[in-house]
Amino acid sequence: MRPIPALPWLLRPALATLLALTLLAFAPACAAPPAPAPGEADLALVWEAWAQVRQSYPGPADLEVNAVVGSAIAGLPGLAETSPYPFLTQVGRLRGQPPVGVPPELADLWRAIILHQQTRPDVIPAELVAGVIAGMVDGVGDPQAFHVIAGQLQHARQALERGHPGSYQGIGAEVRPDAGYLRLYPVPDSPAQQAGLLPGDVLLGVDGQSVAGQDAGQVIDQVRGPAGTGVQLTIGRAGQSSPLEYRVTRAELPVDTVSYQVTPGNMGYLAVDQLLDNTGQQTAQALEELLGQPLDGLILDLRAIPGGSTAVALEMAGQFLSPGSLMMYEVDGSGQRKDWTATHASAGLAVGLALAVVVDENTVGAAEIVAAALQDAGRASVIGVATPGQAVTYDFTVLRNGSALYLPVSRWHTPSGRRLSGAGVRPDVEVSRQPESGGFGESQLNRAYQHLDEQRPVAR
Repeated sequence: MRPIPALPWLLRPALATLLALTLLAFAPACAAPPAPAPGEADLALVWEAWAQVRQSYPGPADLEVNAVVGSAIAGLPGLAETSPYPFLTQVGRLRGQPPVGVPPELADLWRAIILHQQTRPDVIPAELVAGVIAGMVDGVGDPQAFHVIAGQLQHARQALERGHPGSYQGIGAEVRPDAGYLRLYPVPDSPAQQAGLLPGDVLLGVDGQSVAGQDAGQVIDQVRGPAGTGVQLTIGRAGQSSPLEYRVTRAELPVDTVSYQVTPGNMGYLAVDQLLDNTGQQTAQALEELLGQPLDGLILDLRAIPGGSTAVALEMAGQFLSPGSLMMYEVDGSGQRKDWTATHASAGLAVGLALAVVVDENTVGAAEIVAAALQDAGRASVIGVATPGQAVTYDFTVLRNGSALYLPVSRWHTPSGRRLSGAGVRPDVEVSRQPESGGFGESQLNRAYQHLDEQRPVAR
C-alpha cells in the first residue's frame, strides 16, 4: 500500500465443406510404418470428454455444439498446417452410421477421425485423441479453458493453486532498462535500500557474472531467490571510478496493490492495481486512513485489473456494504446456486461513504464482481465503459487416462439476478478514457469526481 503524494459451422454445406482433406495430398513423404489405428478405447476418451464438457458447462443450452465439433475436427494433427477445404468436402461425402457409443451430434467428428486415420496412418492414436480433445475445449469459446495431457495434471493444479500471492522473495528493487543499461530503484525499507543501493545504480553483474546483453526479465530471475539467501551485486554508480560490490540478503516482500490520496475538495481516490491475497487488507488499511480525514466521497478505480482472487474481490466489495449483504451468487450447469455474502471482519468499514467506481474494458473477472456488487446494491455509480463479462468459476474434470479438462463450471450473477458472465458490467455513466487538461487530467476520473461533487450536501 502506498500513499500518493499531494483481454454452425460444422458441415453446414458451405463451411462444413471447408476444413481439411488436403490431407489426402500430404500423405507421409517417407515410408514410416503405420501407427495402430485408434480403437474403441481410444475414441471412447473423445466421447467421454464431450460428455464432461456438456455436463460441466454452465448454461448447457448456450453451448454451441457445431462450433465445438468443428474446432475438434480442426484439432486433428496436421490440419492446422494445410488448407482444410478438400478434407471437409470428403468428410461431408462419407456415409454410414457411427458405432454404438458415438454421440449422435459427434457423427461428423467420428467420420473425420476415420478419414484422418486413413490418410495419415502415421499419427499415433494418443496424439490424434489429444489433438481432438484440445480442439474440442478450444471450441467452447472460453479463453481460460484448456486441456491437460496425462502426466501434467499435478503441475497444472499446482500452478493454479499458487493463487494470487501478495508477496515475492527478492531484494526489493525495480529493474528498469535505460539507454542500454539496467538501473536499480530500491523500494523504501527494502533489503536493497538497507544494503546501500541507491536509485539509478547501474547493475553490472550478479554473483560475479556479467549481465551485459541480458534483458530485465533474465536479470530479475537471477536476482530473486529464497528469502534468507544472499546475492552479490556488482554496481556502477555515477561519480565512482570503479564498480562497487554489495551483498544483499533476500527477504519476503509484500506487493503493493493499492494506492490512495485525498484530492483537493475533500474527495478520496483509491486505485487497485491487482487483486492479490493481500489486497483486501491493504484496501482496509487505506480506507481507515482516508476515513480519518474529512471526505465527501471516494473514487474507487478498478481499471486494468486482469482478474485475480475472487475471495479478495468479495472481501473488498464487502468493505462498502453492510455485514451479511448478498454480494453475488453463482449457478452451475445443473442449476445449483451458491451465495456469497459479506462476512469478512472488515465488512461494513466504509458503508456510509459516497462512492463512484471507475471501470474499463480491462476490468476483468473478479474485479467485475466488485463493481457489479456495489452497483447492484445502490452503493455506487459505475463510471467508464462496459466490462468484458469474464465472470465464471473454473475447475478440472479428470478423464479416465489421467488427462483433464479445465472448464467453466458456474456463472456469476448479481444479487438482483443480472448475469455477469458474458454480459459484464454496464456503466451508469458511459465515458471513454481521454486525456483532459483539468482536474485529474483524465475524462473518466474527472466524470467520477463530478458525479460525487453533485451529491455533496448543499451546506457543509
